[in-house]
Amino acid sequence: MVSSRSYRPGKPKRLRRTRRRADPWRNTRRGRRFSLALPPDLVALVIAGLVIGGLLFVYIRQGTLLRTLTAERETAREELTEREEINRVLEIAIDQGFSLQQLSWKAGKLGMVVPEKVYHVYVPASVRP
Repeated sequence: MVSSRSYRPGKPKRLRRTRRRADPWRNTRRGRRFSLALPPDLVALVIAGLVIGGLLFVYIRQGTLLRTLTAERETAREELTEREEINRVLEIAIDQGFSLQQLSWKAGKLGMVVPEKVYHVYVPASVRP
């Protein structure tokens, strides 16, 4: 007995072949998916190469940073030396500016004279703060 679904009277239909699109992930003969399995030795070699490459990158990066920081430190030391020298020159100028000789010269230039008589005033202890 033939089921009603599969049998249809009349002109037989021609079966149409459908082409599958090219799918690189399918093996067209067997209908299985293509496998990307790599040999374990190759996988280990690739992983080891990536690890070594990463370590080399870190090593080179650290060396570059070390050289950069060393150069910055040397620049800062040079600036510190220059500023210490300027500080010493300014301290000498301040000391010379407040010396007794300089003060007496500036006072003479302003018309001041050394007093001939010095008056002392006695302040009793009860009035002192």
